[in-house]
Amino acid sequence: MEIGLGRGFAERLSFPGQTGYALYIPAEMAMVAYETLEAAGASHAGLFATGSLRIEAGFRALGHELTQGTTPQEAGLDRFCACDTDFIGKAALQAHVPQRQIATMLFETPDAILIHYEPI
Repeated sequence: MEIGLGRGFAERLSFPGQTGYALYIPAEMAMVAYETLEAAGASHAGLFATGSLRIEAGFRALGHELTQGTTPQEAGLDRFCACDTDFIGKAALQAHVPQRQIATMLFETPDAILIHYEPI
């Protein structure tokens, strides 16, 4: 694809659950592509916006809500486990009683910017 004089690739991206694209443009062409998009009315949202949309949609992400110490039950993802098949750890998974639950919280102040591991 071409944006102004910038040439690169566009990839359909749905990580935050919305229609969108990731643009891959060589560094030497990135500024002209950015300025062309901005002149056409696009605005910069940034990675915090992507994370915010993902969290609002209830999507979990590795390294944020999902870690090696998080079980599918704690993450609310146990319905995606194929418990009708055999796999290593199946008995432990079925016997696990979660002591915590990942939840989405709504804050009334726009100043609250939480990423992960903040104590509530």
